[in-house]
Amino acid sequence: MTAQLQQAAESPAPPPSEQSVRQTGEIQSLPDGQRMSTATLNQIVSAPDYQGGSASFYLSDRQQRIINYVATGIDHRPYFSNSYLVGFVPFETDSIWVPLATLSMRKRYVLDHVQHGPGMTDIWQNSEQAYYYGHGDCEDHAVLLADWLIGLGYDARVVIGEIPQGGHAWVVLFMADNTYVLEATDKRKPTSINDFIPAARATQYRPRMQFNRTEFWENTGSTMTVDYRDSKWLRRSLFRPQPAVVKNQ
Repeated sequence: MTAQLQQAAESPAPPPSEQSVRQTGEIQSLPDGQRMSTATLNQIVSAPDYQGGSASFYLSDRQQRIINYVATGIDHRPYFSNSYLVGFVPFETDSIWVPLATLSMRKRYVLDHVQHGPGMTDIWQNSEQAYYYGHGDCEDHAVLLADWLIGLGYDARVVIGEIPQGGHAWVVLFMADNTYVLEATDKRKPTSINDFIPAARATQYRPRMQFNRTEFWENTGSTMTVDYRDSKWLRRSLFRPQPAVVKNQ
């Protein structure tokens, strides 16, 4: 299995699809029902009076309630957080630990400003891009791992928050009554689910939000929590992909 896994991890992947085509969509705010499309988001960010620069940011409604997270893609355009999970499964497997093990061998941890240049501190790869490119930071690792697990039928989400060293992204995995925290940047290769960290023991993680392909949750309680299921997690928005129409050249 180890040799086969190593071979799979080193196998080249086809170039990813155009980002703006894969990640176009619409969110619906659950507090007030308002909708926003990727096109509208781009209009806001590209307006002459926009003050946010190219940084990623929490998206709020009129009552200043957080409803999603907007991250800048490698094409320097803004996208809703859910859209980075493009439904990409590199290959099928019956072993739940294989995606994390593959990621540990395939992808190097490299900070955004090293990859993309000075001042570029929060650039996200979508899951297809994250598998294609051999380097990335914590969000890139977490997005690929969560999307792969979701594609295999598991309830996995990307979590954004903090660890003692600063801002971070990781994956939370729900299995029946068990919850696991998966450190997507960990380069130790797991060999079974027993190598996953039970959430109750992952006290160094401080979660602020979590999302999957279609839903976004905000932690409205303390970040000093190890419970990713309780009532303090409020579902704030729904995402619906709307693939862009590719015009003939």
